[in-house]
Amino acid sequence: SIVGMALLITLVLLLALEAAVACLLICPVPSVQKIGTSICGVLRTSSGVVVSYTIGAVLFALFGISAWELRSFGNKLDAVRSVHGPNVPHPVSESRMCLAQLSCVLAGCCLLIMALVRQLSECIVQNEKTKLSLNVLKKQAEGMRAEYLRQVDNAATTSANTTAGGKDDNADSELKPLRKQHGELVSQLAKMKRMLEDEAKAKAAAEASMEALRKQAEGLEREYDRVCDENNALERKMRSVTGGVGGSGSAENTPKPMWAHGDMKDD
Repeated sequence: SIVGMALLITLVLLLALEAAVACLLICPVPSVQKIGTSICGVLRTSSGVVVSYTIGAVLFALFGISAWELRSFGNKLDAVRSVHGPNVPHPVSESRMCLAQLSCVLAGCCLLIMALVRQLSECIVQNEKTKLSLNVLKKQAEGMRAEYLRQVDNAATTSANTTAGGKDDNADSELKPLRKQHGELVSQLAKMKRMLEDEAKAKAAAEASMEALRKQAEGLEREYDRVCDENNALERKMRSVTGGVGGSGSAENTPKPMWAHGDMKDD
């Protein structure tokens, strides 16, 4: 039907849009990757969160309805075959079955890719923040190191100018807090490096998952084209059979199967 085809086209377009954003995020070029993070940043605003959650709720509802419809079709077929044998014609049209199957698969893929794109964008943004913090800490550590070396040189110069038995307590008291602060900055720098490595590993895992989902989406699109071709061939075959029967008698006088008028009842 027109509504079913419009629904499938909408799901395919949404899946293509999510795949395009995912490709932007996993692109190694920083300028291209920044475009993907900017698009995902719009979805993190107040209005963007409302829109994204609304789309996710609609996709989840469509996935649940399609799965329930497929289950009801299977139960109906089992009930009919238990009464009339395994060779009874299918009580549901092939087009309805194909629509339910494709809607279920496409809605599930859209939900999964949407969640992965959101998580990947958050990992990339967090990675950028970690890099900025690491650069700031690195500059602070370099400044503290230069100050520490200067204080050491001053202490050495002062101790050389003192007598053999004298001590410079003032220089030593100045060096103690600087040494402590320098050690703290070094430990923070090592911690930030470990965090950066963990973020890089998480990003690599998310990119691998996104690439696998992109290949799966391409396979689903090919499967969708194949099912549509089979459905069109089946419709042409049914029209040819209907035309042959109509040539031998009137369409009103042709007996119809019981399941064509509704659910089949037990004898």
